[in-house]
Amino acid sequence: FLHQIIVVLHLLILQIGCETMSLILGPHPPVEPDKPGAVLIRQIRAYTFSSSASEEKSGGGADCHRQSSGHWIVDSDIANPMSVYEQYRTSRTSWGIGALGSVIVEVELNDDAHTVGVGISIGGEAACFMVENHLSRFA
Repeated sequence: FLHQIIVVLHLLILQIGCETMSLILGPHPPVEPDKPGAVLIRQIRAYTFSSSASEEKSGGGADCHRQSSGHWIVDSDIANPMSVYEQYRTSRTSWGIGALGSVIVEVELNDDAHTVGVGISIGGEAACFMVENHLSRFA
């Protein structure tokens, strides 16, 4: 099976005109900063709201569709992909828009001040899982 994957990769690379191919099967060498004393990421943390209700009460976080009932973005006549279906026409939240919710990410640096940057986006618990279990390994 692995041989088939390598052959397919090789054929794809030949089709797009690349002359060389690098495929490392195994652990990659650690990446080191270009300059000594460079500021690096110390820690990455991710959070979600404790409930849909708390996110709605706070104004929706990053997910503009996590609004209380009656808000124009969720309960007014706005064309959306599900408007053609009667059962989903009255509210945009009836078909799952806004189901993921927000994720808040903190990135802390290893500088003397322990600088922390904060960002918010949509993705909810799924994005939180990816940050905590995948991206945090690069800190």
